[in-house]
Formats: sequence, C-alpha cells, structure tokens
Amino acid sequence: MPHLRAYRDCSLFRQLVVPILLVGLAGVLATTLSARALVASVAAFDGVYRAGDERMRELEELDRSLAHYRALVLRHLASESAARMAAVGDQLAQSRRRIFAALRSAQATSPGASRGQAERLAAELTHYFAEMDAVVRLSADFEKESAFTLLTNTENDHVASITESARRLMREELTEITSTRDALAASATRNLWITVGLGVGGGALVLVIAFGVIRRITGRLSRLLEWSRDVAAGDLGATLEVDAGDEVGRLTAAMGEMARNIAHAHRELADAKREAETVADKLRIYANAFENSGEAILISDRDNCIIDVNSAFAAQTGYTLEEVRGQDPRILSSGRTPRETYQELWASLQEEGFWQGELWDRKKDGQVYPKWTAISAIRDAAGEARFYVASFTDISERKAAEERIAHLAHHDILTGLLNRFSLEDRLEQVLAGARREGREVVVLFIDLDRFKHINDSLGHQVGDQLLVEVASRLRGCVRESDIVARIGGDEFVLVLTGFTESAYAAHVAEKILQRVSEPYRIADHELETTPSIGIAVFPSDGANADELLKSADVAMYHAKERGRHNYYFFTESMRVAATERLALEHALRVAVEEGQLELHYQPQIHVGEVRICAVEALVRWRHPEQGLIPPDRFIPLAEESGVILPLGAWVLDRACAELARWKAAGIGGVRMAVNLSARQLQSEGLVDQVSAAMLAHGLEGSELELEITETAAMSDAELAVAQLTALRRLGVRLAIDDFGTGYSSLAYLKRLPIQTLKLDRTFVRDLEQDNNDAEICAATVALAHNLGLEVVAEGVETEAQQAFLTELGCDCLQGYRFSRPLPAEEAERFIAECRLSVATSR
Repeated sequence: MPHLRAYRDCSLFRQLVVPILLVGLAGVLATTLSARALVASVAAFDGVYRAGDERMRELEELDRSLAHYRALVLRHLASESAARMAAVGDQLAQSRRRIFAALRSAQATSPGASRGQAERLAAELTHYFAEMDAVVRLSADFEKESAFTLLTNTENDHVASITESARRLMREELTEITSTRDALAASATRNLWITVGLGVGGGALVLVIAFGVIRRITGRLSRLLEWSRDVAAGDLGATLEVDAGDEVGRLTAAMGEMARNIAHAHRELADAKREAETVADKLRIYANAFENSGEAILISDRDNCIIDVNSAFAAQTGYTLEEVRGQDPRILSSGRTPRETYQELWASLQEEGFWQGELWDRKKDGQVYPKWTAISAIRDAAGEARFYVASFTDISERKAAEERIAHLAHHDILTGLLNRFSLEDRLEQVLAGARREGREVVVLFIDLDRFKHINDSLGHQVGDQLLVEVASRLRGCVRESDIVARIGGDEFVLVLTGFTESAYAAHVAEKILQRVSEPYRIADHELETTPSIGIAVFPSDGANADELLKSADVAMYHAKERGRHNYYFFTESMRVAATERLALEHALRVAVEEGQLELHYQPQIHVGEVRICAVEALVRWRHPEQGLIPPDRFIPLAEESGVILPLGAWVLDRACAELARWKAAGIGGVRMAVNLSARQLQSEGLVDQVSAAMLAHGLEGSELELEITETAAMSDAELAVAQLTALRRLGVRLAIDDFGTGYSSLAYLKRLPIQTLKLDRTFVRDLEQDNNDAEICAATVALAHNLGLEVVAEGVETEAQQAFLTELGCDCLQGYRFSRPLPAEEAERFIAECRLSVATSR
C-alpha cells in the first residue's frame, strides 16, 4: 500500500484539496456536457419559432394578396375605359401569380398535415379564380350589372370557404409548432434535471470527502489528546503511535520525543518539566489556530522579514513559505495602495500596536486584488516590537458586488446609460458649474417614433435590442464630456455642456436625426425608426434640472405633433399650449358634469322623395368663457383622456330625449343618427346603455341609427361583429361612417349587420375636379347597392355634387348644400318647414 502511505504522509491541505479538486473537475466536465445539451435544446426552440414565424408571414402575405386581388376586380368593374380595364387585367394576372407563388411556398415549408390543407386551399382558389375570370370578362364586355351579380354570388359561394380553409391551415401550422415546442421543452427539462442532479451529487461527494478527512484528523487528535492526558496524569511511559508523516503525525512524533526527554530528566528538572508542558500546550493551541485558520496569516520579525505563513496564505497568494521566508511583505504590494495608507499603517502600529484597513496586493500569478487586513505588533517586556502578525481576507467578491450595486443604482440595466436618478443628479452638478461660469447648457429630450408598434408586433426582445442599438448611436453623436441617459421606455435625454452657440445644439440634433433614422438589422428584421427631439437651453428655458427636462419634453411633443422626425427648440408659447391642453382636458370633464355640452342636428335629405329621412346628432361645447369650441379641438382630447365614454353616454341619452320630444310635438318618421366612438364600441356595457336609453324615452329601434367609423369597426373586427349583432337585435339601424378612408375587408364588411354606408366627404369634396374620386364614389355606390345597403353621401355643398350623386343613385344626401348643423329648436323648425314645403308642392 505504498500509494496510500504516501497519501497519508502528505500535508493535511493536500489530503483535503486534491480529492475535492478531482471530484470538482469531474463534476464540472459532466455539468458542462449536460449544460451544452440544454443550450442545444434552447437553440432548437429558437429555430422552431423562427420557422413558425416565417410560415405565419407567408400565410399573412397570401391573405393580403387575396384582398388585393379582390380590390383589383372591383376596380375593373368600376372602370369604364377599355384601356384601364386591360391594365387592371394585367395587374389581376400578376396578383394571381403572386398568390399561387405564396401558396406554393407555404406548401414547401409546411409539415405533412398542413401541406394537405394548403393543397385543398389551392384547389378552392383555382375554382374561385375561374369564376372571377368570368366576372372580369363580363366587365370587359361592359356587362357591368351581370358582372356585379356574378361577383356577389362568387363571393358568397367561395370567400367563406376560402377564409375557413386559410384559418384551418393557420391552425394546423400552430398545432405543429406547439407540438414541436412541447417536445423541445420536455428535452430541455430533462437536461436541466440532469444538470441539477450532477451539481447536487458532486457537492454531496465533496462533503463526504471533506467529512472523511476531517473525521480522520479529529480521531488522531483525539488519540493525541488522550495520550497527553495520560502524560499529564504522570504516566510518562504511555505509548504514542506515529501513523503518518503529515502535520499531525509530525506533531505527534515531536510530542513523543518531548515526553521522553521530560521523563529522562524528570527528577533533576521538575521545574523545567512543568514549564515545558506549559509551553507545549501553548504551542499546540498556536499551531492549531495558525494552521487551521480560514484567514491568511503572516508573521514577520522586528525587521519586518517574513518568518512564517499558514496554509490559507499559500492558498490565497500562491506563495509557499519557502518562497517568502526572509522577504519583506512589500513583495505582495501591487502599487495600487496609496502611500498615505502605508504611512497611517506604521503610525498606528507604533502608537497603538494595531491597524486594520483595506490594501491592494498582487498574487503570485500577477492578479491584483483587494484584501481586508488586520496587523498586530507583538512587544516584549521592554515594549519593543519583536513580531508582527498580519491576518487578511480576499474581499474581491464583496468589492465587485458593491461596484455592481452602485452601477445598477445609477445606470439603466438594458443600455448601460445613466438612469433618471443619475441624470438628475449629474444635470444639477452641470448646472451648478454653468451658474458659476456663466455658461449655457442644452438638454435634448428624444422619443422614438413608431417604437411601440415595433415592440408590440415583433416582441420585447427585438424592441430591447433596438433600444441598445439606438443608445450606441446616441453615444456616437456626442462628446465624452456630454451626458447620455435613458429615462424609461423609448425616451432618452442628452445633456450638452461647454458650448457657446445654439447652432451647435442644432448641429447635434441634425446628426442624431440622420444617425438614428438609418435602418437597423435586428434578428433578421430590417427596422426603421425616427427620433422626435425637443431642445431646452439653460438658463432661459429652466432654472433647474426638473424645469429643463419638462421644457425639453414639451418641445419634443411639439415635434411629434408637427409630423415627427424633426426637432424643435422650446419656446414659451409651447409651455402655454401644454398648460392650455391640460386646462382644456380638465374643463372638458367639468363640461360633461355641469352640462356645458349641447347637440346640433344636421338633416339628411332623401333623394327620391325629397324629404328629411334622418338627422345626425353632433356634439358642441359651449364654454362659459371661450364660447363655442369646435369638436375637432375636444373630441380627440376626449378619446385620449377617456372622457369619451361619459360624453358618448350623454350624447346618446340627449339625442333620444330630443327625438322623443319631436315625436310628442307631431314630428315623426325621422331617424336620429348618433355617432359611436371606438372606445364605446369596445365597451362591455354598450348594448345595455342603448337599450336603457330607448326604453327611457319610448323609442322604437328603427327610430335610432348608430354610426361607427370604418376604422373603429376594423380595429377589432370580431368584437365589432358581436357588438353590432347584439345592437341589431334591439332593432337599431347601423351605419358605417367615413367609408373608404381606412382599410376594410369585404369579408368582414359582409358580416357586419349594417343597413347604411356613408360615403366620406373627402371623396365628395373633389369629385368635380378629380376623376379618381368620381370613380371611387361610383364604385362604392355600386358595391353598397349590390350588398343591399343604403348609401348616404356626406359633405354635399354644390349643385353639381348633388346632381352627380343623385345620378349615381345615392339614397340620401347630407351637407351644407341643404343645411348646416342646427340647434334643437332650429332643427325642429327646419324639419317642419321642409314637410310643409313638400306637402304644398304636392
């Protein structure tokens, strides 16, 4: 057993550390292999999501291409020129090729089940395109009415089926992605448990080894202690076996020799014996405390030459006793500790005999590290220092943690820029210096345009990477002495110091506009965003950090309101405008509560019967000081602030009450049209609110028409269909307002239970000068009538517009050509006079 004997004879430090290192290396290797498997599983996750995302985009492109194809068919039907119809026909062929190209791409990248669904969708599209070709041929032959009829039948026969097939394809794609994701998740979980198990097992094995070594040491020390007790009791012949050559074995041998020497001279040197026993006890205590101390200990003589070190010293510094014995402890110095610290150290040792503090030393491998050191001077009877005992602990981890905490407290975690707290602190320091030196300081408040859209559509991970890249570009636009901070979300602040002209601030703003607006390549996406910049200058725009930041913020919002992607210097008028906006919002809430609102009513004239068929209720705000405030000033503000919900409820109730009053006065047969905002349409209590208003004022459902904008209906089409269907069950008529100004899907438009389509004033206004607007009006009227909808044209102001729209077949007209919006009493008189005029003409 020579190897076992050699192992037992080596130092206690090696007996403990070597097995632990071997176990640790084996554990690290096994854990690394398991972790790599875990990383591979996570990487596979990323691949699954990228592939799924690509297939989803292909399906979305297919849906958009179909919508474009249907729009081209409508344009062909609305065209009266053979050349234009031929051009549209070419576009239809190109669109169809794109559709099949997208479908073939989806088939190529889809799994088996999804590929089968894609083939079924291709077959349905083939039949659909064949019938749509027939529609185009009829249109090309100028058989427009037959073409419209065939288009409607084709849409009814195929669109729902195609839409359902596309949805099934998307659902199957999602199912495949989910299945793959679950399998990868199970693999990742298994790898994670293996990694944890290896870590726990390795740790347990290390504890077992440490326990075995320590138990062996304590057993030997216990036997040594028993022997010492026997010797102390006078049994100097007690045997003591030296079982190893380590520190405990050498100590055992030394004590045995000491006991024999004491026994030999017991009678002659009784006093010496007692003294020797006392010294032995002290040496034993010292040896145990010195060698087993967790702190590194160094002992030097009166000349400050090292005479001894313990094992912890060797482990911490890398130096053995043989390498440092006789050396001055300055060999450990890194040169980073200030000279004043050493001067304070020696002064304290001379005066008080003790010093403790922080030193920066260097290990044998060259690593510089901080340590907490305590040094004591051991003096003789004359008070002269004979030894110096220094103990020290490596505090690198604590210092690193303190620095990390300090960094996190003052910097943005994502970008590494200063955070709001540090910005305000640094800005106040800069302003203090500017006040003393009479300098100006510029603050630029930057907000990214369209960032929320990018973050919501592509995910927070892409948004975070975009913010990191923007932060990097902002750093590159300014000097090292300038301050760059991120104060939250997509908002950044730059502080320019030491300049003398405002032109420099404009130059920096132009540089930021150009640099930040350049495209970004992030996660296979090419992204674009632009900055809106507000600029404030100290001291003219603010006397402190808070005022400057507020002024720059106001200027930034002014830049956004002026079209974004620009910069504005703060002016006092901006502060006044911002204050007025806040005051207007507060006043609007008060107006709703105190009854400052009123309704005006604009008639709608039935073309065929030349009578008033309906009136549209339009809200007005009569401010006690500012007079009549137009709706374009307060309606957007009401939408943003949420006041639109109580305001809309008041409008509905007031309009119903006014119609009930007219009916009581003998004026019947007139519908009341009330506008609904997007927020109202999304409100859960809308249907109950409408039902309660009708019941409270005794109205029939056919007497009330609710108008919603095309944009509001399409923002959440499924919710819109559900809400409007519930309202239709009450008997209420429904109308789409501002048709043609937003994006709409014919499939959803057909699902909406509407009776009226309102042609937007933007098309009516220029139809006399713009042939495109005239064609759009004609196509819209034809489409609406083919869907069985009534058409109301808004914004009619001239006789020519009236004649053209009447010829197109519009059912009702509305605009200043007939009447402006009137207060309730004037509207009542206008309706009565129109009825009297019609009765007289008959």
